[in-house]
Parts: sequence; C-alpha cells; structure tokens
Amino acid sequence: MGVALTASQWLHAAATVEKGKTISVEIPVDTENVCNIEVVRGGEKTNVRVESNKKGVYQFAGRELGEETIRWEGKIKFRGLKSLGPCRGDGAIKVVTTESAEAKAAAEEKALAEAREAAEVEAAAEARAAEEAKAVAEAKAAKVARAEEEKAKNDLLNYVFSKKWEVAGLPCTLKGGAYQIFSNRLKVGWNMAAGGKLLKETGNKARFSLQALDGKTFRHVMSIYSGGNKLVTRAIGSSNARVSYTVDQYTLIDKSTLRKTRLDHRRMNFDLMMKGVYREDRGSEWGKVSTVKACR
Repeated sequence: MGVALTASQWLHAAATVEKGKTISVEIPVDTENVCNIEVVRGGEKTNVRVESNKKGVYQFAGRELGEETIRWEGKIKFRGLKSLGPCRGDGAIKVVTTESAEAKAAAEEKALAEAREAAEVEAAAEARAAEEAKAVAEAKAAKVARAEEEKAKNDLLNYVFSKKWEVAGLPCTLKGGAYQIFSNRLKVGWNMAAGGKLLKETGNKARFSLQALDGKTFRHVMSIYSGGNKLVTRAIGSSNARVSYTVDQYTLIDKSTLRKTRLDHRRMNFDLMMKGVYREDRGSEWGKVSTVKACR
C-alpha cells in the first residue's frame, strides 16, 4: 500500500495503516540531484534516498494503535565516496495506526464470547441465589410448621390434662365424683376417681407414654409388670413379666368429646399363672371404639 504526497500537501497530510501492516509513504523533495533525507519516528532515525525523480519512499509499519507524527529533513548521509548530500526542506506527516479488520472481528468475537460467558455466569449465580433463597424460605417455612405442629400437640395434651372425663358413660358427679384423668405425673399416665377421690395407683412396676400424634390425636401406651406384686412374681418366678399391655388412641372430636380406639390389648393368663405358667393372651377389648365425654 502506498501514499503519495506532493510538496504542497506534505505539512497537512495524514495516512492510515492497519496494525501489523506496512504502507509506503512517498516523500516529494524539491531537488534535481540525488540527495538524502532523515526520517525521525520517535527515537528512531532512518535515512531515505531521494532519486532524481524527486521522490523518497519511507516504509511505515503500524506498530502501536494511535496517532504518530513522523518528521523529516534533509541531512548528509556519510558513506565515504558514496556519501549523499542533504535534500532541501523538511516536513511532517501524521500517521494513524488502527486495528485490522481481522483484529477487529476477533476482538468483537472475543467481546461477544466474554459477554455470553458473563451472562451465563450471572444467570448461574442468579439461579444459585434463587435456589438458596428458596431453600432458606422452605427451611423457614418447615421450621414454622414444625413449631406450629409442636404447639398444637402440646395444646392438645394440656387441654386433655386440664379436664376430667367420664368413665363408661357414668355421670361425673356419681357418689361424690366418678371420673378419669390423664397426666404425665401419674404412674401410668392415667387414673380414675371414685367417691371424689383418685384411686390408689398400682404398686406394680409400670411404664407408660402419652404421645400427641397431631393437634387432634394422642396415644396412651401402658405396660404393667409383675414386679411389685409378690404373688405374681413368686408364681412365675420373674419380676419382669408383663401382666397387662394396652394401646389406646384418642381423637378430640370437639371440645367435650374424645373418640377412643383400643389398638392393642393383652393380658396375662391368670389361671395358668397360678400353675406357674406364663402366657399373654389377647384382651377382649382389642379394637373396641367408644366415646368419652368431658365432665361438665
């Protein structure tokens, strides 16, 4: 690629070259003899021979992006017998180095790729943030739900514990008071009252649990063992034999009504026990469903 300049244009001329490429700049000189000019580009100096056709050619390679000013003036080139005298005059030219079409295309493609990658990274980050926020919200909701469930269970047991309940449909006021109560402080979690007084709790070794299943239903499990009863312990030779086992499930139908379902009922066979034989039989109330009313 070449750029030709006339003497009158020289001081005002400008050229453009793509980075990595070279252009030929023709420098016209007012001379009739072969002479020399020195072209200065930054700290770089180059001698250019001007032939009798009054043109000197300087090869300009685009190196760094931006604008540069190249200056020239006539100067002697010392080479012994081949020395050249200086051309008359001086001048300057501005050269702008730009990106090549290929470099621009590559830069645009790189920018697009980086933009796509950045968008993907941002989208992934947003997705992770959304998932994390969802997980936090779900965990919070689950915690609240568990707390509400536990409160409902505790409220149910506290309500049941606070009330007196009928026994077998009998009036709670019968003979001064006949009712049943539930409490974690009782030996088997449950007891009856007759004549207005709670019955003496069993002297046998016993275990129980009162567990709320939800805000409406609780389960009472009761096991009574031979330990504490000398007659039974001597008869079967063990203080750990189970004498009675019941599993009752209660559902609060309304504020004054419980539905009772006997899920399990087992009893030791006392006739065989008197012969020194231990056997646990299925109780007669297994599967029985009944209604228990709160005392007024």
